[in-house]
Amino acid sequence: MANAIVMPKAGNSVEECILSKWRIKVGDQIAKGDIIADAETDKTSIEVEATEGGTVLALLGNEGELIPVLKPICVVGAAGEDISAFTAGAAAPAAPVAEAPKAEAAPAPAAAPAAPAAGGKGFGGTPIVMPKAGNSVEECILSGWRIKVGDKIEKGAIIADAETDKTSIEVEATAGGTVLALIGKAGDLIPVLTPICIVGEPGEDVSGYLAGGVAPAAAPAAEAPKAEATVAATAPAAAAPAVAESTGPLSPRARKFVAEHPFVMGAIAGSGAQGRIMECDVAAAYQTSPHLTPAAAAMVAAGAKAPATGTGAGGEITAEDIENFAKGVAPAAAPAAKAPEAAPKAEAPKAAAPTAKAGEDVVTEKPFSRIRGIIAKRLQESLQTMAQYTLNAEADVTGLLDLRKRIKAQGEKLGLANINIGDMVMYAVIKTLQQIPELNGEFSNNVVRLHSAVNMGFACDTPKGLLVPVLHHSETMSLAEMCKQVKALAKAANAGNLAPDLMSGATFTVSNLGSFGIVNFTPVISAPQIAMLGVGKTLLRAVRQADGSVAYRDYMQFSLTMNHMVVDGAPGARFLQALTANIENFELICIAK
Repeated sequence: MANAIVMPKAGNSVEECILSKWRIKVGDQIAKGDIIADAETDKTSIEVEATEGGTVLALLGNEGELIPVLKPICVVGAAGEDISAFTAGAAAPAAPVAEAPKAEAAPAPAAAPAAPAAGGKGFGGTPIVMPKAGNSVEECILSGWRIKVGDKIEKGAIIADAETDKTSIEVEATAGGTVLALIGKAGDLIPVLTPICIVGEPGEDVSGYLAGGVAPAAAPAAEAPKAEATVAATAPAAAAPAVAESTGPLSPRARKFVAEHPFVMGAIAGSGAQGRIMECDVAAAYQTSPHLTPAAAAMVAAGAKAPATGTGAGGEITAEDIENFAKGVAPAAAPAAKAPEAAPKAEAPKAAAPTAKAGEDVVTEKPFSRIRGIIAKRLQESLQTMAQYTLNAEADVTGLLDLRKRIKAQGEKLGLANINIGDMVMYAVIKTLQQIPELNGEFSNNVVRLHSAVNMGFACDTPKGLLVPVLHHSETMSLAEMCKQVKALAKAANAGNLAPDLMSGATFTVSNLGSFGIVNFTPVISAPQIAMLGVGKTLLRAVRQADGSVAYRDYMQFSLTMNHMVVDGAPGARFLQALTANIENFELICIAK
């Protein structure tokens, strides 16, 4: 008797998962407990285990498809069994029994949804996909190709370089053969698990992949029509006067973004598999679309229509705008009508051109890199979505500096030679977070999640920009162990080869600008964290002693930024008090449990 294997429920609040990749095909023999597929939610990735054994009779889902939990995704049993009861109601069977040979010929990843339905025409060869470089990575920048069309490659060969906003990776070939097509060019932002290269035998038809690909390198002449088609498809979205439905299903992370950033969402062309709209797609639309105030968003959710622009700050649509729009009054249209009048002002730069030519001023434009753009967007969203405020304090580090001198003198014998002041301060922060856990956590979706583990992030200035490696479970480490790990992570970050998973999951972050001579500054919290500590330079201060004499002491400066939506001033002040005490009594916290 045939049995169904369902999409597992990966958490109490999870209602659906994206089927990332099949690890089996129709006709395979599997045993109970075998891993049959990879799936992901908006927070994590999971491996799907077989709950039954037998011959794989059908795969009821395509890679990249969003599937409700507890819904059948695979049917197993004895060869030849009737499985029509399972396949009749399947929304999108990935590989019915009749199509088993095609599944073997092209174990296609996420971007070949239409191949089975088309009978395999145009889908020759074997696709190599953009790898998933970490649980939270949705897309990668294709930095450059190491191969060209016509090359013969072997499985395991490095075919391209790619990068996320945090690290660089080498893309390995998952199949060997002749390179038939390169689906993407250097600089493209490509969703993970999407085909980027097709290999096979010379002469195989790969036109099916190129038709839905992104700027194929094998056919540069075809790029112009694709660009025109993109512009044409975008124009109706720009003209949409109110909230419209997107053109494809939203990924879990995209849906979460939309819920947290209300805006007038027109038609969006998804960059994911089967046209799925990814977080990057809605984030890009958010930057160019009218935003909604919370009250306006509630009215739209209840069915009200929103105008194309509003009277709020930056054109934000307010509840009053929606009410006026419903009455036929459109005050927001006036600013839009004035836009053409401002057009002549665009001629002003022409008058300034002779000045530049005369050598009085030379302007050099430096376009944002993709990675810098992602960093900028996240920092901007952090300030827009949090009520951030900063408290400043200082600690007497005269004793800490003296201890550092002793460590430097005897450290080689004790294995502590590389410990510096920054390491000692970070260790004190870790101990303080154990004492004041209110700041060790995250805030999202109106829920505060406090952690027992201190996953310490620390800002690194690298050739690629600001990166934040994360020291997971730092509370379990000794000072020497912590220092060794910090040095290794910082070295990998500077080299650009730090794994993405080692730059995610931080519960608190430290940024040290004291070595640059900065006294105080305002750290910007990395969402969804609750707080971030800035470390400034050490200042020499005159201090009156108990006997009335004056002594000079060294004081280090600290700036603690917190999310006032979660943490009030008093808990933040208590944290700084505890940190100051720990730093001024550093030797005690080193021997305490």
